[in-house]
Amino acid sequence: MRTSYAVEYHVVYRYRRAVRLGPHRLSMRPRETSTQRVVEAALTLQPAGHTTWTVDELGNSIALVEFDAPADRLEIRLQTVVEAIVGEEASWPRQHRNDKLASEQNSFREIGRAHV
Repeated sequence: MRTSYAVEYHVVYRYRRAVRLGPHRLSMRPRETSTQRVVEAALTLQPAGHTTWTVDELGNSIALVEFDAPADRLEIRLQTVVEAIVGEEASWPRQHRNDKLASEQNSFREIGRAHV
């Protein structure tokens, strides 16, 4: 069975006076897996910034943001819609990975015995 849910991240930083905002690395987007995918995503920044999306070595979506002008407030909002597979349908990929891992561990044990 498939289901969808909305995830919203919203944070506001306020400063006593205008400050220069350095580069930001935002890791807020839900991770996509074999049982979950991001259907919609909208990042809103106030003040606006130059945003570049990338993926890190662990598969996380990262927004790299640079701001042009000083600001006395920074607002970050990420709204996403995620589709997930739940129930029996969601269990098979996990079981498959566990079976594969157990098989690889057994192979390592056999190799270890052969060289002892």
